[in-house]
Amino acid sequence: MLFRKGNDAFAAGQLVDAAGAYTKAWQLSRSYDIACNLGRTEVELGRSRDAAEHLSFCVRHFAASSRSDVREAREKFVGLFNRVRESIAELVLSVEPVGVQFTLDGVLLGPLPLQEPLFVAAGPHHLDFSLPGMRPAKRDIVAGRGATERVIVSLTAASSSAPGALPMASAAGSPASVPLEGDVQLVAAPPAALSTRTWVLMSGSALTLVGLGVGAGFSLDARSASKRADVLRAQVQGSTGSDSGCSGVESATCHELQQASDRNHSSSTIATIGWLVGGASAVGTGLTFLLWQPKSQSSAQRRRVTLTPQLSPTHPGLLLSGHF
Repeated sequence: MLFRKGNDAFAAGQLVDAAGAYTKAWQLSRSYDIACNLGRTEVELGRSRDAAEHLSFCVRHFAASSRSDVREAREKFVGLFNRVRESIAELVLSVEPVGVQFTLDGVLLGPLPLQEPLFVAAGPHHLDFSLPGMRPAKRDIVAGRGATERVIVSLTAASSSAPGALPMASAAGSPASVPLEGDVQLVAAPPAALSTRTWVLMSGSALTLVGLGVGAGFSLDARSASKRADVLRAQVQGSTGSDSGCSGVESATCHELQQASDRNHSSSTIATIGWLVGGASAVGTGLTFLLWQPKSQSSAQRRRVTLTPQLSPTHPGLLLSGHF
């Protein structure tokens, strides 16, 4: 087990090997105990920025307990994080719109907003912000030790005009025209406004994708937690020799088993909600598309359909029948 291997290497003073084992374990399972031990090892190795990242996760997700030894352990890691935090800086980004690609010192960190606090070494840093169809933005900062640097960026739409392109409107607000030969003029038509039906369809489609995405993501997380709980339950039964599991037993494995079971339950609940929201949104969007026709369309031309919602955590959708 990588976590135990890291503990053994740390106890033997082999800090580089311990950090390597903890890092591999962290990549497989982002749990507070791995983050705590990895951060502590990185402090010993002088990797302050990495240590701050993992210790921050450690103290924010540390298991809640009424036991004094657990509370004392958490306080020690809080103190260790505060000590490391004094030597590095935190970046707080306020960027619009959502989804902007963020690059720090040439390293792409993904779309904003970020899910975890962002720590950087004290000193100069170069920040790039970009999004298709928007003007890119750049910022240069000098981060101070122990400081919190706030960066506010609002990207604007890129200009649609280009050399040789037709102007869209005159200064007076009327459609601009480009003279051609004789008295003929080519007038640029103003952009058509989106109809209410189109907005409803777009919003419904977006909500459907979000709901189904949440359902799929948390279903995978619940499955992972369930498998982890099965492994831990087998370990407990093997060590105690009893089928009663953790009943009356207190150990780190039992504590981790409880966490895995709780995570499985909560993720399953959220996944179910996501599936239901996505399915309900799909039903509403489908009804809008099929039954809400433009006013100019005669009733004889309108589609006549029968819709039967199919809602389940695994297969949400619509059963359609009728004339299209």
